[in-house]
Amino acid sequence: MKVVNLVVEVLLVSIKMTPKQKHNFYKILQFIVLWVVFGQLYALVEYGLLGDSGTYPTTQNIYDPSDSFLFVFAGTLVLGAIVGLIETFGFNGFFKNRSFGIKILLKSLLYLVLIVLFLVILSFISTASYFNTSLLDEQVISSVFRFVLNPTFITIVIYIGVMFIITLFFAEIRNNLGMFVFANFVRGKYHKPRVEERIFMFMDMKSSTTIAENLGHIRYYELLNRYYSDMSDAIINTYGEIYQYVGDEVIITWPLENGLKNNNCIRCFYEIKLAIENKSEKYMDDFGLIPKFKAAIHCGKVTSGEVGKLKKEIVFSGDVLNTTSRIQECCNQYDAELLISDDLKEYLPLKKALKIEHLGLLTLKGKQNSIGINRVDLV
Repeated sequence: MKVVNLVVEVLLVSIKMTPKQKHNFYKILQFIVLWVVFGQLYALVEYGLLGDSGTYPTTQNIYDPSDSFLFVFAGTLVLGAIVGLIETFGFNGFFKNRSFGIKILLKSLLYLVLIVLFLVILSFISTASYFNTSLLDEQVISSVFRFVLNPTFITIVIYIGVMFIITLFFAEIRNNLGMFVFANFVRGKYHKPRVEERIFMFMDMKSSTTIAENLGHIRYYELLNRYYSDMSDAIINTYGEIYQYVGDEVIITWPLENGLKNNNCIRCFYEIKLAIENKSEKYMDDFGLIPKFKAAIHCGKVTSGEVGKLKKEIVFSGDVLNTTSRIQECCNQYDAELLISDDLKEYLPLKKALKIEHLGLLTLKGKQNSIGINRVDLV
């Protein structure tokens, strides 16, 4: 797995993809891998049943194991890529407000048409290739019709339909958990507790209580949903990971190296701010306000691991989270949009575009040592 990840990373670096393009590439790649695996499993079962018989018993069409594996591989590779592209760039907006089960059901029904068309086209190509003739040759057409009208075809459609349901189910689970959390669960990265250095940003919407009272529960939920959605690209572009949504607060985290590179943790805040500002007219039209927010960023060692029995979750624990939360509470006191700790400041390759003002020491309850805090502003 590590070798595959390394090869993929080298490929992405060599073609210089943006973080958003890499994010989309991984989403599409997951569909391709799942489809190819399921396809080769089908070809393997088929070979186990037919072996060297040379023909399909129900249709009497020629069966060649090497051709079967090759065409199934090529077909599932293409189909996986098509489904991945549609899921990444096509259906997301249309099914955004659908429930989990309805979303999978509707997508599966829509894909059913694609399944049948794809299988018929693939059958034409493979049969024409075997007979070394044109796609519309009478012998090819006759063979394909025997295949389509045979129960074997229905069996294949059902199998691929199950593949659709499973891959779409995994895709929805991944979207609900988050790509990084899902990948870490699959790899078992946090199956055992581990200590790592991370950066955390606690970001909180200003005047959220007043806004909620004015908008009402449903409209306030719609505002939060829009607000969190609009910050997604900024988080992806700076290699951030969503750790938790806590009401109107979002906690974003980075492995130390990713968060420091190009000041990603700082850039994330200002890219989110720019994203919201660019849609300010839409927010005013729909909600009569433009969301404002404040944030704090701090770094340090945390213990991370899977917890829970009835519900598994990856949890970070350590003083760094409590400290970041306390620093964020000081934003109002210093009339600051963004505060960072001295610990983080020492690591960051700060640029001239940023103005850093040291505000003093923050004494935390239950701790002997104070921590320095700094206001960050764009010059």
